[in-house]
Amino acid sequence: MDDPSPDVDAIRTITVLSVSRFEEDHLSLERIFHDFEVTLYPNCRLRLIRCSMPASALSILRGARIPIVVCDADERPTVWERMARELQGLSEPPCLILSSWLADDHLCMEAAKHGAYEVLAKPFHGSEVLRVVNLVWRHWQDRYGFPAAAPQVRQPSAGAQSAPRDVDNPVTEVRKNPPSGGVRS
Repeated sequence: MDDPSPDVDAIRTITVLSVSRFEEDHLSLERIFHDFEVTLYPNCRLRLIRCSMPASALSILRGARIPIVVCDADERPTVWERMARELQGLSEPPCLILSSWLADDHLCMEAAKHGAYEVLAKPFHGSEVLRVVNLVWRHWQDRYGFPAAAPQVRQPSAGAQSAPRDVDNPVTEVRKNPPSGGVRS
């Protein structure tokens, strides 16, 4: 019979879905997740899934348990507003974080009105991104519990090119085995 107690040394994955048509947004988040000491919880890693199109993101979210979505708000307000509405229809809606070059009071009020959890200013600052991801993760985890497993996203076929770049050309994963501790909440 299997031991029902969890493996204390197991690395758990917290998935963040980045929705932006701007490659720099994805690259910046990857650098932050990789370069900074990610201390959300002991033995956790952050996994970034890139998605350039909101329709693809919504398709992924309908089939996977993803706690955090970072969505670009600079393109058109209707894109992130639609995303916010669609997320609320999911059984365990992820927390929505907006990102913008103009993270002003007006955007913050609109974000709150549409159910977004937070607004991150661009260019991203590592400590602020990690602080917000930590708060959002704790909020989602308190509500729904730790995801049982990392979401499964389609993988390239054996003959496909390596080094996937976004969901339309599948997943990029950033791994970090952090020390014990926690980011200030």
